[in-house]
Amino acid sequence: MIKNTRQRDLDALLPVIQIPLLIEFGANWSKPHKRQIPILRCLDKEYADKLRIITINVDGNPMLASRYNVNDIPTIILIINEKEIARLIGLKNLEEIKTVIEPCL
Repeated sequence: MIKNTRQRDLDALLPVIQIPLLIEFGANWSKPHKRQIPILRCLDKEYADKLRIITINVDGNPMLASRYNVNDIPTIILIINEKEIARLIGLKNLEEIKTVIEPCL
């Protein structure tokens, strides 16, 4: 299940998560973000036990957007062991995202 996450939840999750974390930064008003969500749902179903996916609303969490230097939405960041491994900017299709995450699983 993809969860919309806030800063305190992410801060609590990062030190304890044992699988890769995919964070999508977006905004409810953004058409590319709205188009990205169904793609993320497909990934969530396919990699349910191997990958955790969360979304961050940049309007409600500007400090997180700033912390991760998010200037464009959607932005997708892959995190492993609290480190950024990869970053995708703009609307991405399923295969583009898989190309980044599969080597890390």
